[in-house]
Amino acid sequence: MMSPSELAKQTLWDAARGCLQAHTTLGLWHLEGGEGLEQDEVEAVALFSTAAHLGFPDAQYFLGTSFLQGRGVEQNDAQAAEWMRKAADQGYAAAQFFFGDFMCADGVGIKKDLPLGKAYMELSAAQGYEAAVTRLTELRKCVACAKLVHHMICVTAFTALLRQVLVRRHVPAAALEQPGGPAQAPLRHAERTGGGRGVLFGARGSQRR
Repeated sequence: MMSPSELAKQTLWDAARGCLQAHTTLGLWHLEGGEGLEQDEVEAVALFSTAAHLGFPDAQYFLGTSFLQGRGVEQNDAQAAEWMRKAADQGYAAAQFFFGDFMCADGVGIKKDLPLGKAYMELSAAQGYEAAVTRLTELRKCVACAKLVHHMICVTAFTALLRQVLVRRHVPAAALEQPGGPAQAPLRHAERTGGGRGVLFGARGSQRR
């Protein structure tokens, strides 16, 4: 049978006197079976819960991770997000990162909200939490790629539409393909700028005059 270490005995004494940090530390030891304590995930969650309900952010974070992973308690994304949020709103960097990531990824337990999720991760990154710094860098790359793809789709679609307009104006197909030819000018402009109503309707307007 395992015997609690002297540190565990002192921590048990501190917890009995109401120390919330001691409750959380004991919870972590029970979670993994450390410091001579029996591994007991249910007891770990009970200890986290006591301190979490009294507003201790470390315990709120670990209670959130317990709900997320289903350790010592039935897995529940909504409860995980709620306890992460409570810890995050008290400035707990790891909770700020995970709560923000929940909102950015697929709305784990909560409604997806990319701007708010990024804001939480920015707070975490500002405290030097490395995972938040890395995730924000990835998100910025994704946004840049999405903008580039959107621009390319717009250019392709607008160029195709512009070709149709020029064909309707009886511009020969050969002229459309002639490099540097006058019929290529609006097409080149569309490719440079991403298109625009002015190119199409400006050309039409010039016919009216």
